[in-house]
Amino acid sequence: MPFHDHEENHRYAGTTNPKDNKYLHNDTTQNNKQYMSVNPKSETKSQNSESSSFSDLNKKLDREEQLAGLAPEIQAKFDEFEQLAEESKHNKTLWDRVLLDTGFKVTFKNKLHMTYMLAAFASIGGMLSGADQSLISGATVFLQEEFHLTSHEQSLISSLVPIGAIAGSIMLSPLNQFFGRRFSIMISCISYTIGGIICAAAQSVHQLYTGRFFIGIGIGLESSIPAYVSECSPRDIRGNLTSLFQFNIALGEVFGYAIAAMFYDLKGAWRYILGSSLFFSTLLLTGMFFLPESPRYLVVIQKKTGAAYRIWKTLRNMDDLDNKLEFLELVESTRFTEQSDLSSMPSL
Repeated sequence: MPFHDHEENHRYAGTTNPKDNKYLHNDTTQNNKQYMSVNPKSETKSQNSESSSFSDLNKKLDREEQLAGLAPEIQAKFDEFEQLAEESKHNKTLWDRVLLDTGFKVTFKNKLHMTYMLAAFASIGGMLSGADQSLISGATVFLQEEFHLTSHEQSLISSLVPIGAIAGSIMLSPLNQFFGRRFSIMISCISYTIGGIICAAAQSVHQLYTGRFFIGIGIGLESSIPAYVSECSPRDIRGNLTSLFQFNIALGEVFGYAIAAMFYDLKGAWRYILGSSLFFSTLLLTGMFFLPESPRYLVVIQKKTGAAYRIWKTLRNMDDLDNKLEFLELVESTRFTEQSDLSSMPSL
């Protein structure tokens, strides 16, 4: 092979860098132009994706710069919160000792696990409502034979639960204001348990009426559970955890029918069927002794920022700046609301 032919071939294949090989560079450039002329949409998509990624990066950098500038102010705020938290440990009122210190303190290394446990136990309240609907359906078959119920008495036994739920809903607001979310749920468990015991041990129709009314009050009071779970959950999973209450209502209905089928062949089956609801209320009541009060309730209603911050640290990882900002927003929004209310009051 002549030397000049070998040199010419080397120009085409001797390097892999397009910048060093003018022939390869020209061919590649020409091919790219042809591809772009045939596929103009690909060029537009590429430009849009690049601009979007640059925009997201700029937003992230701007946010980090803003947070870096506010870091001393944020740290000063949380130094104040730490001091308030220490003071709240030593300066406790009777309300604090009865409502906040009742129960057992549970902490997890991964704070998200504490939130999951809170949502799982609190949402058991949905099973109380769901199970009662199916349990009374199974027990009615035996109640007619036991007490020789008329159609009026049978309908009254069923309707006294929603009537009691109305009464419980009316009581819910003042109980939530004074006792808090956690203790209101515990009161609902106690009312439901009392009603279940009366129904299981009833010797007359009127005792059944009383028991069913107490069960209804418990169901009405438990409607604060979604608010309690929502106020304690992080923003990114708040919707999922709150919907767990509705899921447990349907699950309770399934459990209720299964329980009624289990006791169907026993003597005095209706007592076991109605008494089985005590399992759910007792499980919820026991779980509430291990759960904290809502931090939002303590800040907004009770104005106990120190106690709220102590609980917040058990529910959030405080090394994450977003969790700090979320608590700071809660406190500052409460103060802003108070100032707005004071400014809107007419001067005397």
